[in-house]
Amino acid sequence: MNDAKDGVRRAARRASSRLAALAWREADQAVAGPKGDVARQLSALADALREGGRHLSGSDQWTLGRRAGTAADRVERAARYLQDSDLEALLSDLEGFARRRPVTFVGGAFLAGFVMARVVKSADEHRALAGGA
Repeated sequence: MNDAKDGVRRAARRASSRLAALAWREADQAVAGPKGDVARQLSALADALREGGRHLSGSDQWTLGRRAGTAADRVERAARYLQDSDLEALLSDLEGFARRRPVTFVGGAFLAGFVMARVVKSADEHRALAGGA
């Protein structure tokens, strides 16, 4: 009887491991498209910052130009990290950051929520205006 129970337990563990692996693959694939979109938008932002920095440097505002260039490099680095990392690595890094800097993490989560609420509200207002015209 114990052998049968042990066999059922082993089979259940194997099945749950396969199911978890499948769920991770599905989640990673679901996130890949939007993650790539965000990475491309960040790269475009970095290019715009870099171009603005060059313009500022050419107009005797070299300090601001240099800062814009530094910001562009950081944004580009974030874009590459996002593009090159899979979901598991992103979540692991996010968890590590939350453990190291919980106040910053909570503040960032609050800010992200606020920004998302504004985006949704703005989209709703835009839709209402477009529908009423």
